[in-house]
Amino acid sequence: RVAVYEHETEAFSRRLPGLLPGPLAYVQDVLVTATCAMELVAYKYDVLVAASDESKRVLNAEWTLDVGEMISWMQAVGDSIVALGDRSLFVVASGTLVSQRLLDFEAVTACVYDRARLSDDDDKSLTLIVAVTDGRFVVVGQDGVVLWVARPAHDDGVPVAVRVCDLPDKPGMLAVLDDSAR
Repeated sequence: RVAVYEHETEAFSRRLPGLLPGPLAYVQDVLVTATCAMELVAYKYDVLVAASDESKRVLNAEWTLDVGEMISWMQAVGDSIVALGDRSLFVVASGTLVSQRLLDFEAVTACVYDRARLSDDDDKSLTLIVAVTDGRFVVVGQDGVVLWVARPAHDDGVPVAVRVCDLPDKPGMLAVLDDSAR
């Protein structure tokens, strides 16, 4: 069941087939979910609003993409979705697989960050930050190349979230949260 809230009030909730507790992304008026069938499924927001749980009709997905892996994380980036599977990183646009990269490690979370915000040059490429479980490292890569690897100071927990923070004097600082909330 997915619930949508507007200003602290539940606007509506819908039961979606195969929905797992996990990542959701919203891009181009479409809600993208990961299912137990190892698929990414997109539903038009208007279709979700118009449907009612009492009706027995099946919600029609805008698109479905079989990725063959359980998805643990998703982020909307422009008109695309970046999704992290068990061993792969997927980039999907309008239900079409744009790219897939096999990872050499088991990743649990990721973050996509626009480097252009840090500099004045014309480099518009994205930097991907991935937190991994097997060595508890943070791996920063760009265009499939590892730029650097670091181990957080408190490495007794498993990283569950990573974000890039733009603090006034420290743009591009990494914040890593582990399973013990440190």
